[in-house]
Amino acid sequence: MLRFPDGMRELLKAVAAANGRSMNAEIILRLQESIAQEDQAKLQTGQIAGLDDAINLATDLVRTLETARSKYRAEESAILDDLTHNERTGPAP
Repeated sequence: MLRFPDGMRELLKAVAAANGRSMNAEIILRLQESIAQEDQAKLQTGQIAGLDDAINLATDLVRTLETARSKYRAEESAILDDLTHNERTGPAP
């Protein structure tokens, strides 16, 4: 026999009757639903953590690409400056 807080047994009996179930069936169903909800919450928490990791990885990748692009543009600019200078003054000996 389970011990219930005051009023809980009567409430459970009324809810079970309204749902067409025995008190035992109502308790079992409620426990199963509670456990399933908890499992779903844990799964969603894990998925959110995985998405956070993916976002952080993508952010790092974007920063790396932006750095590489800046270096590329600086090198490209230096090469163009050299070419422009050489066109005006002729190649270095």
